[in-house]
Amino acid sequence: MYLFQQAASLSRTLRAARQNQLSIGFVPTMGALHEGHLDLIRQAKKQYDRVICSIFVNPAQFNDPADLAKYPRTLEKDLEALALTGADYVYFPEVSDVYPPNSQPEKYPFGALETVLEGAHRPGHFEGVGMVVARLLRITVPNGLLLGEKDYQQCMVLQSLLKQMQWEQKVALHICPTRRESNGLAMSSRNQRLTEAGKKQAALLYEIIKSCQERYLQFSPDQLSDWAIHSLEAQGNIRVEYFSFADAQHLQPVQHWNESPAVRVLAAVWVEDVRLIDNALLF
Repeated sequence: MYLFQQAASLSRTLRAARQNQLSIGFVPTMGALHEGHLDLIRQAKKQYDRVICSIFVNPAQFNDPADLAKYPRTLEKDLEALALTGADYVYFPEVSDVYPPNSQPEKYPFGALETVLEGAHRPGHFEGVGMVVARLLRITVPNGLLLGEKDYQQCMVLQSLLKQMQWEQKVALHICPTRRESNGLAMSSRNQRLTEAGKKQAALLYEIIKSCQERYLQFSPDQLSDWAIHSLEAQGNIRVEYFSFADAQHLQPVQHWNESPAVRVLAAVWVEDVRLIDNALLF
């Protein structure tokens, strides 16, 4: 496994790999890796000759400085896990390498995706995501980009980014299933900040999501959302930021089930001062 902190040397190495007709799969991360991340590496290894993983806590996508400061950083452990999983290259740069002084990072508009759900509750977040992924794509020039479905709205944003960069034919987008703990809690780097009791409480979110999948025909979207929020907050240790049913393609909220051929349930909650998100296809 080869380690890089500078974009120029990484680009030269990957350019040589492409010249040797080797395909490249790219897994962008912010570190604090868990089995969900490692599953993306394994999937990339099945489909591509070489796998590159980036580890970069991107300050541009944090609208809350305190959240940025609290984000877990476990580089040594991450590198060990990536080596055991079979990553070929790891890029873990300083901020100045991703955003060189006096450079103007590219900004992309994501339209309605920036006004709902994560976009509404984290202003500027997706602008920052677009900036860093555009930069990483230009550094790595991969054949495939692998993302986790837990961050579903972010997947839609990056699908839009590829189209705006006119790279959708050059880079295949793979959205891989959410990896879960045995109790159903979606794996997340933020889970490291939860106590064992907090993890048990947080698992209720997926239980409620599954209940919605089973009973949605009995209620309207608004009624089911109200029931879900009440069920979660009745525990006393969970605060719901949003619990929404939206068109699976555009993520606009639905008022009636027949408004869309495919609807997802998407939610964000707070447990022990840790913000967690999850989602699932309703139908």
